[in-house]
Amino acid sequence: MEKLKKLANLIYRIISSWQGKIWLSHYLKVLGLSFFDFLRVSRQKWTKRLVWRQVFFQRYFRSPEATILFFRRTLMVSITYRCNLSCRYCYVKGIKNDIPTDMSLRDFLSLAVWAKDKSWNRIRFLGGEPTIHPDFAEMLDICYKNKIYVSISTNNTFSPQIGAKFNKSWMSGVLINYVLSSLDHKQKTIFRNNLEQLNAQGIPFEFSYIISHLDDNWLEIFKDAKLYRPMRIRVSVVIPGLSKQTSVSELINNFHLISYKIFEFQENCIKLNIPFYIYRPLMPCMFSRDEWQRLKGDFPFICFTRCPLGAMGDYSATVVINPDLSIFPCIAVFLKGPNIFTFKDRKGISGFYKEKIKQMLSEPLMELCKNCERHRKFTYNLAKGVNSDLNSCFDESLCQSGCLNFKEDAQSLCHME
Repeated sequence: MEKLKKLANLIYRIISSWQGKIWLSHYLKVLGLSFFDFLRVSRQKWTKRLVWRQVFFQRYFRSPEATILFFRRTLMVSITYRCNLSCRYCYVKGIKNDIPTDMSLRDFLSLAVWAKDKSWNRIRFLGGEPTIHPDFAEMLDICYKNKIYVSISTNNTFSPQIGAKFNKSWMSGVLINYVLSSLDHKQKTIFRNNLEQLNAQGIPFEFSYIISHLDDNWLEIFKDAKLYRPMRIRVSVVIPGLSKQTSVSELINNFHLISYKIFEFQENCIKLNIPFYIYRPLMPCMFSRDEWQRLKGDFPFICFTRCPLGAMGDYSATVVINPDLSIFPCIAVFLKGPNIFTFKDRKGISGFYKEKIKQMLSEPLMELCKNCERHRKFTYNLAKGVNSDLNSCFDESLCQSGCLNFKEDAQSLCHME
């Protein structure tokens, strides 16, 4: 009883605080909007309980407000471009030839202090495979000591010694790139042992899967999801990448297979009661009107038709730090800028990339885009820049021709100084 009283007092103090009141107000707003979304859900074979979790998740974590807030608080850091695997659709495959070095521990310490000062309170470790960095455990300790939350993108084949360093208090999530078909028998055993260990430690994790028309063994993810219960599952449509492993024409010619798999993910995740979303922006014209309604009708934020890059005039939202401390505007947009420490703040980063990214975003991806009303509205909104509000930036009637990563200029390494 005494413990319950202490817990109740703690909750009361948190809610009574200034930040607690803001959080409570936001939570109640999301709860109300989720309820109205829930009431509009059409009658279908899914139970209402399963639908409710999907609706609430997308309002709380996937709305434009939540997405922008996540990117503004999170600094993406690639500490190495080396990897212990060679996955078919890795978008940075081959980049270690241009950026072969790992980030030094000294540079990472300086970066962590700099990031905290610039109001980034979360670091997402990217790669390559970040857990193979020889100083990865020490980098985690640096984050913990500086009160920086951590998330990791990993293929989940790290050693038990690395997993033991995960601190539940500061580990906000592990994003597991589900590439089971790329693993040998020993690696698959490690993969599943790590899933069990993450569950035992209470570390939140999600599955990330890249969809293409050539996927093999793609249904395996649902078996593991049922067994290990990730917090959510996200999918991305395959992009050309630095090594040009696919093309936009190949995507267009095979989109019926890709869209089929997207709907299979949607239905299976609802049946499993696991929230599902599509990470990279999609092109609505790739779907029929009925398919688009099926995808978006009940779950409004399951995907976007534009990304946060350039929204409200901010061209620094998705900036990535490379191992040599140079920057990319996005993990898969290879416009290499100077050392991050040359910038005083985010505004400087945004100004550095503004004209180039704005031009790339404005250019139509296909001939079809030139006469598309969605694309015209997007370029008009982009021109408004900082005068545009968040809702207009993510309006359903806008389309930037899907993810910027589909554009050839974004997938060619270019040095900007």
